Amino acid sequence: MAWVDPSTQVATHLVTADEYNEIVNDLKYLKGQAGAVSFEDDIDPSEDLTKNQGDPTHRWSQIYADKIYASNGLFAVQRYLREVIIDWHNLTRADWNIVPAASANIGNGDFDEGGTGQAVQWVLNNNIDGIYFGPRAEQNGAKDNSFNAIRSPYGRFEFNVSANHADLSVWIGFRETLGNAVPLSNAENFAGLYWNGAIWLFMNANGATQSVSGSQTVTANVRHVLEILIISGIRVIYALDGTILHTSTTTLPDGDLDWTIMSLSRNTVGALTFYTTAGRLLFQEELS
Repeated sequence: MAWVDPSTQVATHLVTADEYNEIVNDLKYLKGQAGAVSFEDDIDPSEDLTKNQGDPTHRWSQIYADKIYASNGLFAVQRYLREVIIDWHNLTRADWNIVPAASANIGNGDFDEGGTGQAVQWVLNNNIDGIYFGPRAEQNGAKDNSFNAIRSPYGRFEFNVSANHADLSVWIGFRETLGNAVPLSNAENFAGLYWNGAIWLFMNANGATQSVSGSQTVTANVRHVLEILIISGIRVIYALDGTILHTSTTTLPDGDLDWTIMSLSRNTVGALTFYTTAGRLLFQEELS
């Protein structure tokens, strides 16, 4: 069944059964009870026709609806796996671990709530400056406060960058030490996606050496999904927008890890404004 334009009525007109049923059937259609509902072209879920943008004036607007149906009492969620979905829009700042650029007393920056499940991290400066956000202590009976590499952590990072600029560094992924510096030290364990000012790289390290896979395509002002699965002692798997692009079997991280999204400006000539937008972040940690 499709939408049918209701008949135009005038005063004293006696509504027929067919005319009344037009309204009844259209209401069923709008409720999704009579086939798939098709919205008209002038309805835009992002409200301002810029759903791919990532800055404080262009929000993401998206609905997440997940249901699990159990037909009998035998159904049970796997007790060794835990999913953490972070909905920034419903949290207070006390629930975030944030280091704004202004805290370093150079340049400035901020962290802003976006639309549903969105956070905007931005740096505005004319000096070297950085900002990051990451987790606070895990709750709900976690064994400790880290995604230990031996538990095969999985992370899904929904993100957008406003520019691939030569004076920027961006890090998205797992790392051993939180901070607003790029995790390039061979003394650190990490696995993630890194913009070095020229190309995007998949990088991982085991505290001694690094493994690098370069020339990944991350288009500015487009929402991307990065997935990282660390299988302890075997491999690190990287996927971008649903496609596995790299698998590393060397220099696997073997220490405690935290998730983080970091932006760093190396700009020294003029002002630079840069936005990193994070959507819902999902992590699955094996606690067995």
